[in-house]
Amino acid sequence: MKTAINIRMEEELKKQGKEFAKSIGISLSALLTALLKQAVKERKVEFSSGTVNDCIESRRKYSCESKS
Repeated sequence: MKTAINIRMEEELKKQGKEFAKSIGISLSALLTALLKQAVKERKVEFSSGTVNDCIESRRKYSCESKS
């Protein structure tokens, strides 16, 4: 059974994601599903952009500090 999820992101990122997915012949939904399946299977996510890693780290730090 399939289910729907809502994801908030910048409009431009969504547009670029749809264009990329289309360029490789799949929908944005199929692309996101494949990425999530890979992350679940491998139990990790690899990013090549320091910006993304920095964002994740700052959110993790904030989350830990707010629990103190």
